[in-house]
Amino acid sequence: SILEDRVQKGIVHLNEILHGPVPKTSEDDRLDQEIKSKVSTYEELFTVLQLQVSYLATLSMTIKDEVSAEVFVNVVSAIFADLQDSRIRNLFILLLHLMTTKELESAKNIDDVFQPSSRVF
Repeated sequence: SILEDRVQKGIVHLNEILHGPVPKTSEDDRLDQEIKSKVSTYEELFTVLQLQVSYLATLSMTIKDEVSAEVFVNVVSAIFADLQDSRIRNLFILLLHLMTTKELESAKNIDDVFQPSSRVF
């Protein structure tokens, strides 16, 4: 199904982010079967993470270095990859709104807002 294909692509994308590209081997068929057997679990994980925009926004406030920021951006990009879906797009917009709100709340003065190191940009 389309959803299974999207979930599988998201899984591959997350694995590439965390471990680098995986070369194709003769074991691909076996791996594909393993992935397909876990699709519902990953589908549930993606759905839960998409719905936990408050958690993701709070998590974004804990980022202190470039490596963590890159991992966060890559994971969020994978979770919200299908922006053609209006539900996913609206949840992503809500995430950006919450991240912006949290950044504004944590700012001590106006010069602290929306710097190049901003979590939102």
